[in-house]
Amino acid sequence: MFAKKHSVNAMFLYNQRSYDWGDVQSKRTQGIAGRLSYTYDNRYIGEFNFGYNAQRTLPRSPLRLLPVYRLR
Repeated sequence: MFAKKHSVNAMFLYNQRSYDWGDVQSKRTQGIAGRLSYTYDNRYIGEFNFGYNAQRTLPRSPLRLLPVYRLR
């Protein structure tokens, strides 16, 4: 019964990259992203997406959270 009209999907991603140029200060970037979506009867859709990105060049570099939602 639930699977005929309802659909729930999720995705989660993680990435990390390090840069080292020898005499220049090294740099590291990290990020996660995710999506959760719900669909009812292939007509009504709700989504929540987020991204969390960090760039480490100094000990106190800012971290950023980027939330997004959508109803259609």
